[in-house]
Amino acid sequence: MMDTKIDGMPFGELMNQAVKLKTHQAKPDRCKFDKYPKFYQNSMFARDEILAARAMPYTERIAAALEFKREANEFYTQGRLLDASLKYEYALSVFKHLTNNDEGWKKKGILDQDITQHEYTPANEEEALAIKDLFVSVYLNIARTYHKQRDTTTAVQACDSALELDSECDKAMFLRAQIRIAPASAGGVEMEMATKDVSAALKVIKSKLSDLDLASSDGDGDGDGG
Repeated sequence: MMDTKIDGMPFGELMNQAVKLKTHQAKPDRCKFDKYPKFYQNSMFARDEILAARAMPYTERIAAALEFKREANEFYTQGRLLDASLKYEYALSVFKHLTNNDEGWKKKGILDQDITQHEYTPANEEEALAIKDLFVSVYLNIARTYHKQRDTTTAVQACDSALELDSECDKAMFLRAQIRIAPASAGGVEMEMATKDVSAALKVIKSKLSDLDLASSDGDGDGDGG
């Protein structure tokens, strides 16, 4: 089993990474880090190809992120969920990631005081919109991937992240509802939250349809006037 590789990374190395993430968990010196979603925590463990992408100009950087997403989609289709989740996380970490300022952190553990957050600043609205679309799409795919791995907490967090960027993302609302009621342990609280998500999603869809009807009516009016 230790010889198994996930995205070219030995399974043993992945396990060591997981152990490092757990080191000092829930202690006062890393409360902030422990509150981050797993897919954001993992951005601290960057491979050379990710570091290279982060150093690229925007055009090359977005292309690299989209390639990571494409590879992740293929893995997801093949049922290689661990590979898929890693590649989706790579796509995100090209633009948003954590670094540790202590060179010896891999031996000593992770402390909040040593962590720096990095996020690419778009040069214009076009870049901002492209990155937003990428992130929302990848967050939804991460949610689906972790849901299939029965990691409900991380899957819900991914939906939350999508909604932070797009508060009217009905796909994220429906998906979060589905995820919440899927576990056998789900009860009344989860059902209530899921119902709220579905209701909110339906309101968004109704609003979008109304906007389409208005736009269509306006178009007809312009045509008649011509």
